[in-house]
Amino acid sequence: MAQALPGRARVVVIGGGVGGASVAFHLVERGERDVLLLERAELTSGSTFHSAGLVGQLRSDPALTTMNGWSVELYRRLEETEHAPGWVESGSLRLASSPARLEEISRQAGWAQRSGLPLELISADEAAELFPLMSAHGVLGAAYTPTDGQVDPARLCYALAALARAGGATIAQQTRVVGIDTLLSSGGLSGTEIDLAIAALTAATDSATVTPSTSSIVERAARVRSSPIMPSRISTGNSR
Repeated sequence: MAQALPGRARVVVIGGGVGGASVAFHLVERGERDVLLLERAELTSGSTFHSAGLVGQLRSDPALTTMNGWSVELYRRLEETEHAPGWVESGSLRLASSPARLEEISRQAGWAQRSGLPLELISADEAAELFPLMSAHGVLGAAYTPTDGQVDPARLCYALAALARAGGATIAQQTRVVGIDTLLSSGGLSGTEIDLAIAALTAATDSATVTPSTSSIVERAARVRSSPIMPSRISTGNSR
């Protein structure tokens, strides 16, 4: 049976994957207490469940690289608590088997340097020393990022959700959002009335290369929050 919802919430986060849990966590960490997270099934039951959890920080956009670095710092911090997300800072290798690819990772080293990311250009033999299972045949060079790693997406989601709850957020599972109506006025509402809705259902996830970045979701939330938004009514229903 769906959980009873509060009559009103200032912030509603839709989606109980790692993206939604991260939004809720970062909001309460910044002092917002009136946060309601809605999940149609169980936490982690969507794309978070089958994400590979690989965390590569370097992106072509310096802002995204910086935010991914913030995510790694968060995972390190959580790993030292009772909510450890299984963070393993194993490092990563980018291999070049053609002159064009070697030139590309050389450019990436420049991007990393500008963002303060410790990426080192190394030889094929050095790469093989770091990862003995690989074959260096045909490899012209490589780039090594020691601070990349892997996190358990489900454990991370539960950790962020637990910390969001501890900070005052309400999390309602088995509660499916079936509609969001924008209202011209806030008077005479029945059901749940909100001031702001942040949709986290489509949090960017590339399960082959990177876990959903918590920082990128927070940035998205900030952009939404800075835009004029009409008061809205959310209609919810039991997902079963």
